[in-house]
Amino acid sequence: MRAGSLIHRVEIQKSVKGARDAHGVKKKTWSVVETIRVGFVPMGGKEAEVARQTTPTLTHVANARYTANLSPSRRLHKLDDGRLFNIEAVLSVNERNREMEVHLKETVEE
Repeated sequence: MRAGSLIHRVEIQKSVKGARDAHGVKKKTWSVVETIRVGFVPMGGKEAEVARQTTPTLTHVANARYTANLSPSRRLHKLDDGRLFNIEAVLSVNERNREMEVHLKETVEE
């Protein structure tokens, strides 16, 4: 992996139980686990069709250096434009724990 392809800064966020709102319902909040650099690849055309066979709602793939903090229970917050991506799957490229391919679904704030 070339460092020059990791041009986007993102926060890896995890869900934490928040305070109760006026109706007594607990609100979900997110806390930052780590800030990393990734390369985003929007899925389109034939790539998306093939990728959706394993992850039906895939909208993007992000490439990143290995970190143990990436998991499907977390999300990515893209710092340059504020977009949010739920992590659908995390794959270790060549199973060497050096490079990761992260399958993402773009979402909106809840």
